[in-house]
Amino acid sequence: MSVVVVTYNSAAVIENCLIPLSNRDDIELIVFDNASSDSTTDVVRSASPQTTLITSDENLGFAGGVNAAARASTGKAILLLNPDAVISAESVLDLYQSMEANSRIGIIAPVLHRPGQHLHVREGGHVPNLWRVFCHYTGVSRLSHRLRIFEGAYLLHKHALITREVGWVSGACMMVRASTWRELDGMSERWFMYAEDVELCLRVRDIGQKVVMNADVFGTHALGGSSGDAEPKEPGTAWIENLYDLYRWKIASTRLASISWKATVASGFGVRALAYRARSRLKPATRDSSLVEAKRAEIFARTILRQDSRLIRSGPAERVSSR
Repeated sequence: MSVVVVTYNSAAVIENCLIPLSNRDDIELIVFDNASSDSTTDVVRSASPQTTLITSDENLGFAGGVNAAARASTGKAILLLNPDAVISAESVLDLYQSMEANSRIGIIAPVLHRPGQHLHVREGGHVPNLWRVFCHYTGVSRLSHRLRIFEGAYLLHKHALITREVGWVSGACMMVRASTWRELDGMSERWFMYAEDVELCLRVRDIGQKVVMNADVFGTHALGGSSGDAEPKEPGTAWIENLYDLYRWKIASTRLASISWKATVASGFGVRALAYRARSRLKPATRDSSLVEAKRAEIFARTILRQDSRLIRSGPAERVSSR
């Protein structure tokens, strides 16, 4: 059983990630450092001396780092784990046993808790096609927790917490069968970061294997914790740009569907921005936080509207790593 962690300026969080998995004969720990400028590598060597540490002279991005680390792994399964995520060794082995019990499972993930976060979505859900995105961004999914047909691209906390097959799970904590990983040649390096986990899940489903969220296994994800990160003036937009790029590449069947996806998401963020601005006036105590959220939503709406809506039809060589 191999655990792969890709770090970049992760000194503040990597010890908490590695300690629960260290000093185990049944867990192989591999850390790939993406040219950190802080003390990440020193912390790794001190906190978990038996960890295989691979250092890069350049930042290869998430998928590039994962692919490089996975090539050094020897386990029958590979757990991708963010440095700001924590899972116990027992939970890792529970995931592995669940995977081994069902040969049709290609990817399995735990339920991730997010300390201090008030988000209503889980780190997994349905394939982000036009219908599922419509359900999510119009709020239909929040009113239909008893009917799966109306569930959105993201599962919600109000949805029943049961072990189930899903369209995708987060690469923050994702276990992949090693034979499946090799068959698919790892993660696509089309993007520097974001969307590669969803794309991998799509390919696993394409070869007839299941993507499963295990409701009996839990972990935590601090979402972006790393040392030396300054508070950004504006939110990053790569996640929504790459998700739309993935939709145009792998999911959309027509240009009209692509335009409709973009319009649906932009409209959803636009309505969200209006709601937060209204809330800032109706509830003065929340004014500052509401205006911040309104600005974020407006940025996401403008970003998605600027994207090219033409479909992407590429050859097999673009699917995975060329490294």
